[in-house]
Amino acid sequence: MSIEILYLMFCASCVVLGEIFEFYVRFSWGDDMLHVFSGSFITVIGFVILYYLNEKKEVPMQLSPGFVVLFCFCFSLAAECVWEAFEYAMDFLVGSNTQRYMDNYTSEPFLGRHALKDTMGDVLQAILGSIIFCIIGYIAT
Repeated sequence: MSIEILYLMFCASCVVLGEIFEFYVRFSWGDDMLHVFSGSFITVIGFVILYYLNEKKEVPMQLSPGFVVLFCFCFSLAAECVWEAFEYAMDFLVGSNTQRYMDNYTSEPFLGRHALKDTMGDVLQAILGSIIFCIIGYIAT
């Protein structure tokens, strides 16, 4: 099974489990776990991409470990940004509550910083997962 298929299955399961089967409402740790995992997983994808490019004879590159780690970290955070934009679009287009901007039971919108709590938590958890694998990748290179 290729890494692309595995990632697409992960994204689809996040939407299906999280929203359709209310995984994020039933298990408060579910969303946190998935964002730490996604930050880690996308960082690994960044390492795989650079490893593949570094090994090709047609593309002569000798990348420093520091650059590789910086690229993988930025790659992971860019993907997290796209994911949060997707969540925002879904909330806007279909009226879902993927960014947890309102109470799940009363549908009252959160105000101020509380409205940003889920999104910022998601970003910080992805950063944590990415940092863990950046450290592992740096040590391994």
